[in-house]
Amino acid sequence: MKRVRVLNQGKWNPSSIRPIRKQPWYASYRGSKTRCINPNCLQYKYYGGKGIKFLLTPYEISTMWIRDGASNMKRASIDRIDPKGNYEYFNCRFMELSENTSRARKNVPWSQERRDAHPKTISEEHRLKIQTTMRRIYA
Repeated sequence: MKRVRVLNQGKWNPSSIRPIRKQPWYASYRGSKTRCINPNCLQYKYYGGKGIKFLLTPYEISTMWIRDGASNMKRASIDRIDPKGNYEYFNCRFMELSENTSRARKNVPWSQERRDAHPKTISEEHRLKIQTTMRRIYA
């Protein structure tokens, strides 16, 4: 079983060695890594499929957890500062899940000239499902 040391107020505490999967940041670590390396993951096409790499170690994640004060957050979520960059120490931070989801790209309605085109043509052109195209046209 893999174990990891945890920083406690900037110092190593020998009694703080515990299994890695029981760390509070482990779910974020595992989810981010899975999105980048596992082609069977549903979100892989948005992360690993676009070339985003997971380059964080458990030590770096635990350091980020303390650096960003994630233990004081309701639901901490890992965020990439540059959305096109990799999961790296200086490109990642922990933030509230609600704040992180509000930063996500939203569906923007198309302009009037795009609304005049046939929805099937638009969906084929942008490789979207017809339902997504209809929702964007009539939003």
